[in-house]
Amino acid sequence: LGAVGVLEKPAAEQALVEIITELQPQAPGPAITAASIETPAPNIEYQPMPMQAAATPILRTAAVRAAAPERESDQGSFLPSGESSRGRRQQQRFRRRLLLVGLLALLALAALMWTKSAEDQHLDQRALLDSLSSLGNQQSQYQFGQLPFDDQRLTVLTQIVRILQLAGVGAEIELRAHVGEFCRIYADTGKAVLPGPGLPIEQCDMIGYEPSEAQALASSQSLGFRGFVEKQNRAAGDIHIKLVPVGVFEPIAAYPPDTEITRAGDWNRIAARNQRVELIFNPDMTVTP
Repeated sequence: LGAVGVLEKPAAEQALVEIITELQPQAPGPAITAASIETPAPNIEYQPMPMQAAATPILRTAAVRAAAPERESDQGSFLPSGESSRGRRQQQRFRRRLLLVGLLALLALAALMWTKSAEDQHLDQRALLDSLSSLGNQQSQYQFGQLPFDDQRLTVLTQIVRILQLAGVGAEIELRAHVGEFCRIYADTGKAVLPGPGLPIEQCDMIGYEPSEAQALASSQSLGFRGFVEKQNRAAGDIHIKLVPVGVFEPIAAYPPDTEITRAGDWNRIAARNQRVELIFNPDMTVTP
């Protein structure tokens, strides 16, 4: 019947709301607003957040080669395929189920903990926060090309907030996003991807990120995640969520000198360890009910 409008990519949230609003008279239903849209956008949206003054940047920042030499035939991309991809998806589903089972168990535990005396309750609050912190950090790493604050992490965060609400414990939940300094090459499409593990490291087009780029990557979140955090922080309560885009400044695994590593796969295994989201409860914000 013809087009009724154009939504350019990447789709801005406001533009999407405007187009849906124009179509609304043709279909009954509640009004569409930006706050009611919770489906994650397929494109990565960088949401820079305030940051403290950073220390001296790591020396291994992005270095783009002017002309890439001939590469080995085992180059790949960060997207797995075949059996490896299916096995990884099954493992991820299993871990999610295991995590949700643990969270449901903690819900039952939280309901029982608050039947004790006031003195015991204070001690149990610390134990509860420690347990939730351990649980929230079980799947701290995220893959190259993945949002640090995506809907999978949102599932864990919402369960943790729910447990704290049921237990009557207030706290500041700090989520610190770290970025690994991956070795990357340019694909035929012009997109930067991970090479095959056997690629000589000197053939990497880029290693690491400029600090500002790493901060942007560490700030990226899905629409659903951002909406939940904003709603929770606006609500009247003692649970506050703080996102900290650390970037590349606090690796847990040291990057050795380039002369000690010859293959891209060895380097990227270190970068993968450093690419993580840490969950921390700030004790100064904890409120006794």
